[in-house]
This record gives sequence, structure tokens and C-alpha cells, in this order.
Amino acid sequence: LESWTRTPKWYTVQHDIVLLRLALQCTLDEQQYIKELNGERRNAYVAVLCTDSSMFKFYDPYTAFHEFSAWCQRWENVHHRLRYLTHCLTATLSKCTPSIVELR
Repeated sequence: LESWTRTPKWYTVQHDIVLLRLALQCTLDEQQYIKELNGERRNAYVAVLCTDSSMFKFYDPYTAFHEFSAWCQRWENVHHRLRYLTHCLTATLSKCTPSIVELR
């Protein structure tokens, strides 16, 4: 589990949100992630991923976006992180009372 929780210094919770969005939209096709990140919504992704200027005092402000694009090209990165996020979501949802199943 530790290898799934390690993230680069530039990685933030915003990257997890974008990654989950890409996973829902493009399933597990990393090439589609890259196309989506660099497509017509590119400026929106840049704005979301490059908002915390204090974290990037030693970096180009676009580093978080460019590094994330490169990071997404490796299926191992994407799959491990999505497994970890799915684990967190499942653990959190299983603690909710009443459960989703009970509400249904």
C-alpha cells in the first residue's frame, strides 16, 4: 500500500480529483488521459493544477501540469494511484451510517 501512497512533491489533492475525473471519463486508457489533458479543456486543467503558488516557489508554475501529464503516461502510476483512491473511497463509504445499501 505504501507504493500507492507515495506521490511526487508537486502532486496535490487536486491531481487526485483530476485523475478520478479522467478515470471516469476515459476508463483506464492513459493515452486518452493525455489527449484530454492537452485537448480543448487544457486551460481548465492548467488552472486547477497550478493554483497553489506557494508550493511552486522553486518551480515553473506550470510544472504541476506538465509533470502530471508525463506521470499519467505510465500505466503503473495511474493504476496504483487509482487503486489507492478507490481503497480510500471504499473505506470512507463503508463507515457511513446508514450505508448506501441500507438507504436503497
